[in-house]
Amino acid sequence: MNWLPLADKVRSKDGRCSFLLFPRLSDPDHAALYRSDIQSFARITAPIDKDFAFCETTESACVAAIQRCVTEEHYDGILLTTCHVGPELKLKEWVQAVSPRTRVIGLQHGFVQPWGYYETLFDSFDYLGVFGQAFVDRLSPQFRERTTALSLPLLDSYRIDRQPDDEIVLFALQKDLTPDVVKRLSSEIEASSGKKVVLRPHPEHVANYDGLRQTFAFSDPTEPLSRALQRVSGVITSGSTLALASLSMNIPTAVVPHLGGEEYEPFGIVADEMAASPILQILDRFKEPSFRTQLNKTLEAYTGRAGQRVEYAFDTLRRLLTPMDSRATRQPRAFSNNWLRRILKRPFA
Repeated sequence: MNWLPLADKVRSKDGRCSFLLFPRLSDPDHAALYRSDIQSFARITAPIDKDFAFCETTESACVAAIQRCVTEEHYDGILLTTCHVGPELKLKEWVQAVSPRTRVIGLQHGFVQPWGYYETLFDSFDYLGVFGQAFVDRLSPQFRERTTALSLPLLDSYRIDRQPDDEIVLFALQKDLTPDVVKRLSSEIEASSGKKVVLRPHPEHVANYDGLRQTFAFSDPTEPLSRALQRVSGVITSGSTLALASLSMNIPTAVVPHLGGEEYEPFGIVADEMAASPILQILDRFKEPSFRTQLNKTLEAYTGRAGQRVEYAFDTLRRLLTPMDSRATRQPRAFSNNWLRRILKRPFA
């Protein structure tokens, strides 16, 4: 959902933004791709299996359908919300075979990403759009000219004015954090802080933690994250993009050194070890005004300026897709034929 507000923005500017969907049937998150508000803009929906192979059609039939769509609609650009795995790696070849002018833009999928691997895939897209300038700097110099900071549009949909329960801390669980570790950490945090820990596993891994349901409360996985965050006084997670959401809502957030959590070191929110004491120390740091000031500067470097992210992403994308000759005459081509690919939750997220 990171880029969905950009699609809404295109349409609000009298543009056209269609969806090409590759729901991965093994991923519970992808059920959202069948929602009516998504399907109403879908031109093609082609499910794929856990190995990213087409389930209900052949690749050749899907390619033919995509090429017909591109030929009919004359899209200016294709945005790949997943650009490092699956059929999308071939989309540029398929699309530009019939529409060489259509630009293909890969988009950053999550906070922790294998940037070295992205660099090996640059033949699969014309440009790479990332959340913020700090991510541009992660790439080797030869790839930075084709990388642009678009911001993280979804963050501006999260409300800062909320009414938290001071007694609840949300523990957002990624894969590979064992139930035993979760039980130990959660028990220690509850005992040390007097607060209630509520567990929210990633939808793909809910069953891994069923054994803890008799001991801890669980967040409803069907409840939107934005709503769940409204009620909590603190968040604990690992290398998840969820931390960016909670930080944008001014929620004290601690990241454990697990599954890429160390990537959050520039924010000053990574616990020294997998133990309650350093985690609670991080949460306490949010009481310091100077800490929050510096953290907000870091958040802007990584995700764009608060309140302006959607507008900035739209303007940057429009400049990227406007031909140079149109810019010179100050008559940019109407931003009316754009195609945003929507795929939710992929590996490395």
